[in-house]
Amino acid sequence: MITRYEPLPPGVTGLPSPLRMEAVIGDVPCLQFGDDVLCDAAEGVRSAALRAVAREPGAVDRTNGAEPLYHVYRNVRPALLADAMNRYGFSYALTAFKAGTIGGGAEWVRTRGHTNSDAPGTNLSYPEIHEVLRGEAWLYLQHGTTDRPTDAVTIPLAAGDKAVVAPGWASLLANVGAGELIVGTWRMADCETERTALAAFGGMAHFVLRSENGEPFCAPNAHYKDAPAPRIAQPKELPDWGLTHAEPLLAAFHRSPEYLRCLLRPQDFADVWRTLYD
Repeated sequence: MITRYEPLPPGVTGLPSPLRMEAVIGDVPCLQFGDDVLCDAAEGVRSAALRAVAREPGAVDRTNGAEPLYHVYRNVRPALLADAMNRYGFSYALTAFKAGTIGGGAEWVRTRGHTNSDAPGTNLSYPEIHEVLRGEAWLYLQHGTTDRPTDAVTIPLAAGDKAVVAPGWASLLANVGAGELIVGTWRMADCETERTALAAFGGMAHFVLRSENGEPFCAPNAHYKDAPAPRIAQPKELPDWGLTHAEPLLAAFHRSPEYLRCLLRPQDFADVWRTLYD
């Protein structure tokens, strides 16, 4: 049975036409774009891709690693903005997550966790920006990829919220809501993601789990020698970067591409990075 969801309007997404979504019950939602939006073919991620970084590899094995978890739609760009996005070197992707936990276990459906490559001419990793279009997420962050990270932060996100992954931080997104999750992610087109360092420790320093009453919480990864307990930070509005609850980032970019300069030149924003998660 196919479920068709209420389309997300342009005022929510920043796209020029409604974003439609449908899914077979229990499966990953598929996004349907209007003719005025360009994007790459969807990349489906199944549970096998998370086995090396899952808290419960057995939960992955119960489905032979074949459980669909999320779809990634890369290089999403309204035709009207395609030239500007290419000129500035920005990339926008949408990720659609199914609801629930991996293999029926305790761990919420989530991304694998990654760090970003360094911005050219710097020793700072590229930042990225997430915006939730539908659902509820936890953005989990850890500073550093050794077995002794210096900090850990969890940011709860609801529809309309934006959050920045600052240079030097590894991150993952978990769908902790009762329904599907749609997240937009901005980064530079030449930014490369790296997962090997985290996989060496069986994932990030904490796992985002579902409690018996359905609430999310973080549990430590025993492969880490010393990791601080994650603190909670709230999503911040940063109007100078176009990050407000009321406006999608595509709309802010349309008004002024300079809003996203923090992605291009992270070295210019050291003061912001120092206090971003305070």
